Amino acid sequence: NEIFSDNLTLDDAAKIESFLTSPLGIKLRKSPKVYREKEFLMFMDSSEIFGGDAERKIMVQGIIDLCFEDNNGMILVDYKLASMPENKIKETYRYQLELYKYALSKLFNVDFSRINAYIWDINRCISYKM
Repeated sequence: NEIFSDNLTLDDAAKIESFLTSPLGIKLRKSPKVYREKEFLMFMDSSEIFGGDAERKIMVQGIIDLCFEDNNGMILVDYKLASMPENKIKETYRYQLELYKYALSKLFNVDFSRINAYIWDINRCISYKM
């Protein structure tokens, strides 16, 4: 992940500090279980992805930036570099985060009800209700 490379600028460091001192970052720092760069590979029925009655299996793979546990369960965080309005960000990444939620729910056998996109360009956490 480029955000945490060895070539950090002062602006990058300020953004990381902003994240780590945000409510989400504070929960992360207190978490007993943190998973970074969690890879997954799974097969899904095509009907789950595209709708309809098709019986084909489709391979879905990805890398989830961050998930961690707090007192209320598991939290999924996906980092984004985006400079667009919040409603456009939510719309653009909703389906990807739904797939990540599904994958993590299968992997950990836990419901992920708190899904977040952390937008580095504006130092903001956008929460999804799914």
